[in-house]
This record gives sequence, structure tokens and C-alpha cells, in this order.
Amino acid sequence: REAMQALGSMGVDIDTAFAAFNQDGDSKTLTVAEFKHGLEAVMTTLQIPFSLEENEWAALVNKLDDDWSGAISLDEFKNFIENTGLDLKMDDVAKFTDAMSEDGKGFFDTAPTVLHLDVSDNPMMGDAGLAALCGGICQFASFETLRAPNVGIGPEGVRSVLMLQPQLVNLSLSHNSIGSQGLITLCTGMIEDSSGTQRPRYPFFQRLELDTCHLTEESMSALANLIPLQTNLKFLVLSNNPLSSTGVETMASGLGGSTLVELHLKA
Repeated sequence: REAMQALGSMGVDIDTAFAAFNQDGDSKTLTVAEFKHGLEAVMTTLQIPFSLEENEWAALVNKLDDDWSGAISLDEFKNFIENTGLDLKMDDVAKFTDAMSEDGKGFFDTAPTVLHLDVSDNPMMGDAGLAALCGGICQFASFETLRAPNVGIGPEGVRSVLMLQPQLVNLSLSHNSIGSQGLITLCTGMIEDSSGTQRPRYPFFQRLELDTCHLTEESMSALANLIPLQTNLKFLVLSNNPLSSTGVETMASGLGGSTLVELHLKA
């Protein structure tokens, strides 16, 4: 980000930089290869030593990819360069265990605005750890993305997510054993009932990933009820769950008029 901002101080605007990165010239997004080539050129121009492995390049693109499309749009490119908030990848989440929940909250008290948080593959976090984590980030009204696959939560852990502010856009809880009860809790909590009228608690919500979560047909009625209320929902991942044909049919009953672009049901 600092390198790109330095280019701005040299008179290079963001649109021009994006166009220079975009080697194919006919796409509105940057691939990993295009972003790598462009950023390496920037670093060379600014004489900044810089070296990443291929998997690190992919992770960097993933960090900028707010809508999880697999590429970087101009808006995402601009958001990354102009954003003064904080995007975090937490590899060490010991501070968010139940015994140290106050320390976890204190960490976020000293942080600027947090927009996106990735705590993937921390199976020792558990329900208590996620509760402490969400208790810290719920103070950020503009928080958009929580990626928490494989963090060791069960059905009760899902309740913590519902502490997050209504600006939530993306949620991944894949590879957690939340089961049908966890999904029912999530779907129920994402709906507000005002004078008998249902409305979404998260009106801007776009992506839900629940790959390998031990979901069954029992929870599909709750999901079918949620889907038509989430008028911005575009991506739904339910792969590797024993839903059964009855469960899939029940879920599909909520798809009429939905805004879904991608639905993943791979067994």
C-alpha cells in the first residue's frame, strides 16, 4: 500500500496504475500474474527490495479480493490503496481464548477501523475464542468480512457471529462442525422481525461459505427462509454436506427471485 501511495505522490493516479497492471487490456480485473508483474515493476522503480513465494502472491491477491471473485477489480484496487483502516490476518489467536478474552478486546481497542479479518486454520480457537474475537470486532460499524474456516467451533460458536454489525458482507465458517443446529441459529439470527415483518439483519450480505460443516436437510428450511430476504446474496457454498436430495429441494424452494450468482453443492 505504501509503495502504491508513493507512486501517487509522484503523479501516477490509481486508474493509470491499474491500467498498467492490467496486461491483457480487455479485462476489468487483475489476475495474480498481472498483479505480481505490476507490483514487482513498482518495487523496482522505487528501488524497494521485495520477494514473495507464489503462495504468498496468491494470499496477497486474496487479501485485496473483497468479493472473493479470485481477481482484483478497480474498486478493490482503489480501496486497498486509499484505505486507512486495518486488514488483519491473525495466525496466532491465543489472546482470543476464553482465559484472555479481555486482552483480545484490548487489542482491537488500540486498532484503527478493521474491515476484513481472516483467522483461518486456527482449530484451537473454539467457541470461546471466536466469542472473544467477535466481542472485539463488533465495535467496528464498517466491518465487512470474517473468514473463519477451521477454527474449531460448534453450533454454539455461531452465536458469536451475530454480534457483528449490520454492515457484514462476507462470512466463511467452512470446515467447522456447526451442524444443522448451528445453521438454524445463524439463519434465525440473521432475520429481524419487526411488527410481524421479516427483514435481514445484514442487508448488504453477499457471500456465505459453509463447506464441510456437517449440515443436513434439517437446516434447509431455515436457509430457504433466509435466502429471499438477503436481496444482495450472490455466493452460497454448501459443498461437502450430507444434505440429501430432500434437503436440496427444500433449500431450492427459497431460490425463486433470488440474486444468487453462484451456488456450490459439490458432494
